Order: sequence, then structure tokens, then C-alpha cells
Amino acid sequence: MNILNSVQAKKILKPKWSNLMPVLILIALFIIMVILQPKTFSLYYIGIKFDNALPLMFLAAGQTLVLISGGIDLSVGGVMSLTTSMLATMQLNPIIVILLTLMMGIAVGIINGLIIEKLNIQPIIVTLGMWTILGGVSFLFLDMDGGVINDTLHSVMTSKILNIPLSFYLTAGLVILWYLIKNSRFGYTMFAIGSNEKAAYCTGINIFASKIKIYAVCGLFSALAGIIYAGQIGSGSPSVGNNNILLSVAAAVIGGTSLSGGRGSITGAIIGVFIFKIISDVLLFAGIPSFWVQLFQGIILIVCVALSSLYSSIKSRAGEQID
Repeated sequence: MNILNSVQAKKILKPKWSNLMPVLILIALFIIMVILQPKTFSLYYIGIKFDNALPLMFLAAGQTLVLISGGIDLSVGGVMSLTTSMLATMQLNPIIVILLTLMMGIAVGIINGLIIEKLNIQPIIVTLGMWTILGGVSFLFLDMDGGVINDTLHSVMTSKILNIPLSFYLTAGLVILWYLIKNSRFGYTMFAIGSNEKAAYCTGINIFASKIKIYAVCGLFSALAGIIYAGQIGSGSPSVGNNNILLSVAAAVIGGTSLSGGRGSITGAIIGVFIFKIISDVLLFAGIPSFWVQLFQGIILIVCVALSSLYSSIKSRAGEQID
């Protein structure tokens, strides 16, 4: 329990410098955007940004949990794609289809965890293979973008409550869920494994069961991302998740999550998602061609990782532990 207590204290009591940098970047991007195009900064624009960012938020949230535990999951994109394909083609009660997609996501996560732990194979290899498999299965359901999404699901995902988009409330719910997760035993265990797996094992933590749970939750979040996307767009896509795989990792890292494990937050990942979504708008308003978007995204990612690593190195040399 000592390691869990130390993780809890470190997470809750110590200020998180690594989460301050993405906030400053996001604020800077907003300021630049307002200067370039003041009229676009409105409740309507913010609502659109929340809608566009929501699927990636859930994908990045699941990825963050895996990264914190010291792993990585490239199959998130495959789960998202397969979910939209199933929703667009399965002519069943929509509730049943949604439940099937959620169960599929959880099952994929469990299989990932089992293979990684039982066969001792690197997570990147296992989840890369799973992504490829799921991509093929997605095209069996839907060979191209299209299909029909249930009208009720589409209406719900595009609805407003008190003239505020549903996506805003779901984002707030994701933040609240993160608070509950990080202060639960599941959260403490996740941070402990990512910080020092051997030490966590010595304290009595069941590494095998814990990692399976983490990957299962990641699969669940990935399926939710697919449900949200399909509901918003009103159709399915067998390849929509492919472009979001690396973005889910990048958003988490920009938000302060460490690629080596033991540090991170879903709230930081949400900020990272917004950074990526707003960069394209800033470049558009500045008259810069859209193909430069990835360049600027890459620069921001490298700068955030480099500064975070430098800060951690300085603190380590000073004999302090970093969060």
C-alpha cells in the first residue's frame, strides 16, 4: 500500500507543471485565433469545436489510461472503425447494436491484455496486429463510407440541452469520470504499475488482472468514440479510426502524459485534443495552406515532449520525484 499512498499524494498534493504547458499553448492559440478572426470566437464556434473534438477525446482518454500504466494501444482506431461499421449495417434494435459494440470494445481490450501479459509480447506489436485485424473486419461490415445510422442515435448525439450541445456535457462527464478514476484503487494501481511495475508487484498488486482491466477500459472508450462519431455524422466509416490512432497518443502526450508511464491525466489529453483541433483553424485564418497543419502539430508535440523530459531530468538530478 505504500506505493499507492505515495502515488496518491504525488498526484493530488503536488502541482502538475507538465499540465500547465498545454494550457498555455491552448490559450495562446485562442488569442491568436481571436486576433485573426474575432467574429468566429462565439458560443456557436465553441459548440462546433466540442462536437468535432468529442470522438477523439474519448479515444485519447482510453489511450491515456494505457500510457499511464506503461503500455500503448494502437488498436483503438480499429475498434472505433469497426464500431461505426457495425452501427451502420446491423439492422437490429439500436440499443442491442450499441451494447454489442461496447462488448466488442471490451473484448478486444481483454484479448490485448491477455496476449501482452501471457505471451510477454510488446504492447505496440500486439495492438498493431489487432488494429490490422479489426480494420479488415470493418471492411467486411462496410466496404466504404456510408450506411445508415439509427435516427434516434443521430438525434441524441446532435441534440442540445439548454441551447448547449450535448458534447459539452459529455466532455464535462469525462472530466468528472477522470476525477473518480484517479482517486479510486483502479487509478492508484494504474499509476503504480506505470511508475514501477516491479515495486507495484512487490506490494501485492495483481499486475496481470490490472493490465487486462486497463486495456478493457481503453477498448470501451474506443467503442464509445465510434458510437459518438457515427451518431454525429449519421453514417459509418471502416477507416475513420486510422487517422486518429497517432492523434490519440499525441493528444495524451501533449496533455502531459508520459510515454514511459506513471504520469498523465485525461483532462490533459482533452486539452491536447483541442490544441490539435484549433491549430488547423489558426492556420486557415492566417492564410497558411492546410498541408502545414501536420508540421505544426509535430513541432508542438516534439517541443512538449522535449520540455517535459528536460524538466524531469532536472528534477531527478535534484533528487526530487516528478509528476
